[in-house]
Amino acid sequence: PVVTGDVVAMIDSALPQRMRGQLETQIPRFMAYFTQKLGPLDHAPTLFASYDVSPQDGRWGRQGGTLPGQVFTHFYGDAWPSRIDDPALPDELAWFFAHEAGHMYQHDAWVDGDVNAWIHEGGAEAFAALALRAEGAGDVVKAKVASASRECAAAVAQTSVRDAIAAGQFGAAYTCGLLVSLAIDEAVKRASPGSDGLYTVWRDFIASEPPGRHTEEGFLAAVARSGGDALADAVRSVVRTATPDLAKLGAGTT
Repeated sequence: PVVTGDVVAMIDSALPQRMRGQLETQIPRFMAYFTQKLGPLDHAPTLFASYDVSPQDGRWGRQGGTLPGQVFTHFYGDAWPSRIDDPALPDELAWFFAHEAGHMYQHDAWVDGDVNAWIHEGGAEAFAALALRAEGAGDVVKAKVASASRECAAAVAQTSVRDAIAAGQFGAAYTCGLLVSLAIDEAVKRASPGSDGLYTVWRDFIASEPPGRHTEEGFLAAVARSGGDALADAVRSVVRTATPDLAKLGAGTT
């Protein structure tokens, strides 16, 4: 294991050094940032990173997941060796690492039901955006938000965010959820200058209900307490209305 003050890392020795170096550098840094914003974990978390480039019927990619106190990253498929020198890869990995680290600091405040995944998946996407902005990678965030705007618009062209997710377009939880969460961040900061925006909402949400008992209404109540009832009503409308006008929330584009 690689042990730091923020994480114990178990990293596959097959992982290319370029990826390993970025993982070892960024994961502890993101965890330190999220500790400051959302509070410390009960104990130092453990990171597991695995790498398997055996042929997998043309499939390749990366997966991430979390359990209490643990974060997993897995790179699979024989395309990876040819991608190591891709100039876009470091930015992609930075976002991926920040997203997965962000999940742990949601402190298990996940709402049951796939249709509510816009809260925790969109929240983790927004945490990644805010973490990268804090590191000076604003251009990466702008590109990601622009891509999410296009993909979200396509997903909800004839349906709502919740219904799109229910119909199997789970990507809407990430893309539309990112836009909604960044819009909440901006609105809360406007309502309370000097506040911590989305993090203020999430700290309240985490503390408001027992683990395993968090609800969409509980999240919207936390939004209302930080940004006002009108903001919470607008968020509720955006995720439940077919072909929503995300611009009403500001769409998180700044």
